[in-house]
Amino acid sequence: MTRVVLFSYGNVIAELRSFFAAVDAELVALVLPSNRPPHALAPARAAAEGVDLFVQPPASEVDALAKRLRELEPDLFLVWHYSMVLPPALLSRPRFGSVNVHPGLLPDYRGAHVLQWAIVNDEPETGVTIHYLDEGIDTGPVIAEKRVPIGEEHDAASLAARLKEAGLQLLQRHWSVLSSGRAEAVPQRAGGRYWPLRTTADGAIDWTQPARHIRNLVRALVPPWPGATFRLDGDDVVVDRVEVVDGAGEPGAVLAVDDERVVVAAGEGAVAIVGVRSEIGTVAPMRLGLRVGDRLG
Repeated sequence: MTRVVLFSYGNVIAELRSFFAAVDAELVALVLPSNRPPHALAPARAAAEGVDLFVQPPASEVDALAKRLRELEPDLFLVWHYSMVLPPALLSRPRFGSVNVHPGLLPDYRGAHVLQWAIVNDEPETGVTIHYLDEGIDTGPVIAEKRVPIGEEHDAASLAARLKEAGLQLLQRHWSVLSSGRAEAVPQRAGGRYWPLRTTADGAIDWTQPARHIRNLVRALVPPWPGATFRLDGDDVVVDRVEVVDGAGEPGAVLAVDDERVVVAAGEGAVAIVGVRSEIGTVAPMRLGLRVGDRLG
């Protein structure tokens, strides 16, 4: 029976526990990141009921955790939806290495929030890559990948669900070699790119951008992500849904208003705002009180 330590705090934990049971693997511990607030870790704690829980401390304090994990005699570390780098003191512990399930195609989409960046960048596809961890960030040799098209109908939430399913399929397909240390992996080609953490400022809508770019930004930041925003009367308005429509005018100018949408000029074309976020969920933008000729910041 393969002894696995899982590094995660995402909603994939419950599915992974079922997967481990199906492939006769034993989840001996769950490690949570220390750089996330308690409320973000609460679902992971609930999903890991009955499993030993650890929290990865800063690198300068990791020796105690490394000792505890070594005592568990792990065969494999599995990292999926995790927000900290595993230092060398941890990477050397499992017998068959440490495997990361990365929600992007390597080496072009290394780093953080790569699902969002792929949508914002108008990529035709993204994917999941499983690879061995080394001392770099997303630089270890690749075991397998599964490509996933980005359709016009997809947003970050629907695409994240498809990537989770793709990741589970990859693990199922390759588990026999992963769990026995026999997985073949190839070095990543040169020329990879790192993408940074997206900040609140990255969600601000720039109305001088083409309408399609604005739509991509909005669909990359749907709930549970913080949303694309514009300024109105000193406050941020969070936009959840837009459509690309015909129209022209000064970027940010309101071109039309009705009960269901507000049409705003972009740098190229126009977008119809059809959903804004409120305390009760996504609602029609009519309640914003906008009129034709208003300018959005």
